[in-house]
Amino acid sequence: SNGQPILNTDSLGLGYEEYPRVEFSLEQYAKMGRRGTFNLLVQSGMNFNYNLYFLNDFNIGGLTPVTRNQILFAGYAEGTISTSSIATLQLGYRYNLFNNFYLQWRSNVGAYDFLTRKTTTGNSHFISGHALTAAYMTVVGPIEFSLMHGDQSGSFRTYVNIGFNF
Repeated sequence: SNGQPILNTDSLGLGYEEYPRVEFSLEQYAKMGRRGTFNLLVQSGMNFNYNLYFLNDFNIGGLTPVTRNQILFAGYAEGTISTSSIATLQLGYRYNLFNNFYLQWRSNVGAYDFLTRKTTTGNSHFISGHALTAAYMTVVGPIEFSLMHGDQSGSFRTYVNIGFNF
């Protein structure tokens, strides 16, 4: 500015300091008989020394990965909860009823907001949910219909997926 270097580039006062961040995702499948598959999904994300809420938060919800920083969670839609720290466990079982038609059950448990206590949903820091999915595999990808239940919300909701592999 006027030939002088600008020392404070944060003119809005938002605090763009660096912060460490950890993300973890583990997915495992195990064949169970001729037509069944057991699956395990463990996901976690943590932002340390973090004060830019919402910008790099983890978005909890959904059955297929479609957004940045998404933590998959049966029972809730994408972005239902936004938090800077989350750890989840999902167990599921997929069964091939007949040619190209599958039924899948998934259940999740998780703890969130355990680093900062800043949350958009109140003060509940435990979450659980479930989903039952019917899927038909076509040449262009699956067509899925899921009925989900979130234990903390107490509501049922549907989830439709066309074209993303499950």
